[in-house]
Amino acid sequence: MIISSSKKGIELSFAWIFAIIAGTIIILLAIYGATKLVGTSQTSQYSESSMNIKNMLNPIVNGVTSAYATKVDFPKETRLYLNCSMESTFTNVFGRQMLAFSEQSSFLKKWPSPGVSVSRYNKYIFSNSMEQGKTFYIFAKPFYVGFRVDDLVFMNAGKYCFVAAPETIQKEITDLN
Repeated sequence: MIISSSKKGIELSFAWIFAIIAGTIIILLAIYGATKLVGTSQTSQYSESSMNIKNMLNPIVNGVTSAYATKVDFPKETRLYLNCSMESTFTNVFGRQMLAFSEQSSFLKKWPSPGVSVSRYNKYIFSNSMEQGKTFYIFAKPFYVGFRVDDLVFMNAGKYCFVAAPETIQKEITDLN
């Protein structure tokens, strides 16, 4: 770098200009690569969490002989996305339910896009299409039509109340805590 006293300006050689431009490009590429890596890692983590939630629900449903209730706590504010689709890879199945997961970002408190959806073919969760909270309440009850058909699974992230509930429902909910 040469400073000329007569013109009171800065004269940059080609090597300095090239170094500044190349350094800027390298830094921008490094930032872009880091954000893509973090995004990919986050999507992978959310997809794995969806699979863990699906696997956690299987013993609850398969072992229910009477009503069963539990709660699941997450360390951060969480969203669970439940969607139904009539498309199925199997011909004898009536559709599928997709479960996706997302956690609130610590940075700017934004919600990133959920991970890859995990499909459930034979057990369906009755819930809103998106549940949000730190605590999720899961309630499973066997469904009988003269014989046991399957279990009904309900998921809720908030409080709920029954208006004018029959005495049997009140007793059953009280017994489940």
